[in-house]
Amino acid sequence: MKLYRNGYVVSEVKDNDYTYNVWPFEDVDDDKNAMMLTEEADNTWFLQYDMQHIVPDFKFVYKYFQYCQNNGLKSNILLYETTNKEIVVPEIKLPTKLLGFDCIGNVYYSYLKNEYNYFKDDLNAKGIYVNKYGLLDSLEDVLTYISLRQKDISSGIQLENFWKELPTKISCVKL
Repeated sequence: MKLYRNGYVVSEVKDNDYTYNVWPFEDVDDDKNAMMLTEEADNTWFLQYDMQHIVPDFKFVYKYFQYCQNNGLKSNILLYETTNKEIVVPEIKLPTKLLGFDCIGNVYYSYLKNEYNYFKDDLNAKGIYVNKYGLLDSLEDVLTYISLRQKDISSGIQLENFWKELPTKISCVKL
């Protein structure tokens, strides 16, 4: 299975959780500049690409990241690589640190994070564990998780199934 560089996400770091506190100014309504950044992202990307909220424009992402830093929010830029061919961004020559692999519906919703306790015993029996970031160590591990998940859904077990399951490689851009 091939993964494509879809783009970037700005993530606020809280309690060493790098991955799910994304676009921290999105719901701010008392900061004109934050609202302008959110409006630009909404109109240009968020409403365009299958609700994933991944931005392919590194210049915009860096501007958003700088705004976070200037306002005292500890944040990172995350690179998302998924099976989605709709958006493919060119490689940038910045070093990255692999955080791990996930199964997301979008950048706000991780099936793995929300269901890990349910699947933990089955995954652990196969030698699959989450790492310190709450992610898996390989694409193969994510595909195993998805297979277990789909089997349970097919058997009638009620699991969240609103979004397409998107195997995702998440890396932190080192600035």
